[in-house]
Amino acid sequence: MSDTKSFDAGVAAVAEDAEPHTAASMSPRPAAEMAKHINQMDDFEGEFQRSDILTPRMSFVGSSQSPLADDFPVGSWVLNKSLAVAAKDDELPMTVVKATKTYRERTDYDSDDIGRVFRTRDDAAAAGLRIDWDELNGERLAPQIDESLTLLALIRGDVDAPEFCLSHDGVRYALVVYTISGYRAYDAVARPLLTARTMYLPRFCAREFMLTSKEFSVQKTGKKIRVPALLRGAATSDAFQSWASNLV
Repeated sequence: MSDTKSFDAGVAAVAEDAEPHTAASMSPRPAAEMAKHINQMDDFEGEFQRSDILTPRMSFVGSSQSPLADDFPVGSWVLNKSLAVAAKDDELPMTVVKATKTYRERTDYDSDDIGRVFRTRDDAAAAGLRIDWDELNGERLAPQIDESLTLLALIRGDVDAPEFCLSHDGVRYALVVYTISGYRAYDAVARPLLTARTMYLPRFCAREFMLTSKEFSVQKTGKKIRVPALLRGAATSDAFQSWASNLV
């Protein structure tokens, strides 16, 4: 039986065993330092930048209309559109290393346009987008942006794949990028993570979380889809936190 708990049930426990929040714990490793380290490779010449690295991207298959639904069952977590790392009822261990919040322009669900990305709400408003609910001639107008959180995270798993190329204390990990967008996913995953980091954790990597999913019925159509969900896992060791922090 899993020893994970719901986020709400675990909030008090997180607060009890977290270290005090300090400004120093928030400082990421400078990109220039990592680039300098990479440039020490004896089989590479030239200037190596962080942008030269293609970090694996993780996607969630939420419905039969998802772009990956033809190849993977609904509820799957998939790396690089080719490797399933968890099914709908699984709990996928994830430790966040870094998070970046942005605002994404809403587009039609079946559109190939991914929309513009903005750092702040003011930037989106300056671009002419509606950032709050409004009303025109008695009609309610929805915002034209969604909150989005992009995670750089470690996925733990005994998976025989090149993506799981990192190891700590004999455990294998994949370093992935996972973008949380859409209000349901943002409410279910991003807000709990940001709440934990702001109020209870000295750094994201001080605790492991579990990604899973739950069934959701769309009110207007009655169609059933799956949405991401987050469970609280165990606190991580000081040694792990030092190792994970040095990945960024």
